[in-house]
Amino acid sequence: RIIVFRQQAGLRADRTALGVVMGHILDNAVEAVSGIRDPEITLKAVRDGDGVEMRVEDNGPGIHGADMRRVFVPLFTTRPGGMGMGLPIARRLVFRMGGRLAVENLRGRGTGVSVRLGIVPAGEGGTGPGEERVCRQVPGHFCAHGENG
Repeated sequence: RIIVFRQQAGLRADRTALGVVMGHILDNAVEAVSGIRDPEITLKAVRDGDGVEMRVEDNGPGIHGADMRRVFVPLFTTRPGGMGMGLPIARRLVFRMGGRLAVENLRGRGTGVSVRLGIVPAGEGGTGPGEERVCRQVPGHFCAHGENG
């Protein structure tokens, strides 16, 4: 299930880095729901004041309490064959884009991961070095552009 915001907004983001971040988060969600009955992964993008929050929720088993404190520690993993680098890399990339990444247990309903990034002010065509303006051009599709989308 995908829920996107209806207002057009540019994000302060590097397109490649954002793809890596969302790839790691979605890989974790897919792994969490594999083998469970009625798996569900929900993606939401919601404008929140001067930013956009992208949220991925799954209905997997969630993260055990003691493990929650270690999810951003490089090489920590609970998955057989996992490397333990996905969330640490994602967090670092989001931080470099001026955003924040948070992980939470959904109390018996799975895990939620939120990425919050700033919005490019109206009329601002470009962004800082190494960044691109990412916008929503068609419902459900994101693109990178320099001016009008």
